Amino acid sequence: MDSALLVAIQVMFHLSLIKFVDDLKKLIIYYEYIMNELPTELQICVFDFLNIDFLPFNKNSLVVFRSNPIWKPKVFEIYGSVINHNYYMYYKWQKKLHLKSLIYQRLWTYGCIGKIEPLVKPDWGPAVEVI
Repeated sequence: MDSALLVAIQVMFHLSLIKFVDDLKKLIIYYEYIMNELPTELQICVFDFLNIDFLPFNKNSLVVFRSNPIWKPKVFEIYGSVINHNYYMYYKWQKKLHLKSLIYQRLWTYGCIGKIEPLVKPDWGPAVEVI
């Protein structure tokens, strides 16, 4: 292939990538505007449909994202039937517990456990009521 053609293709690719990023920024701004206009019940439906790793975009969506209607089905799916009053905090605690158990297993394998204090489950307040 001719080097001039290769350079032209690379330039076109970079320009299309810049246009894609610009369009993506516009899409995110439009999405934030739409989500701010939606009622809380519809925001819950949208967040419930999206992946668990989705990041909220403002304080209102953060409150909705941490509510029980979002996290209760996901916690039931991952950990089974659990009775709790704050499922978001329960999910975070289970992740931390899993990480600590992996660290303990690694230290046990290396033979250098030392003094380890077990995790104590904190008493969380009730989840934020959004509905």
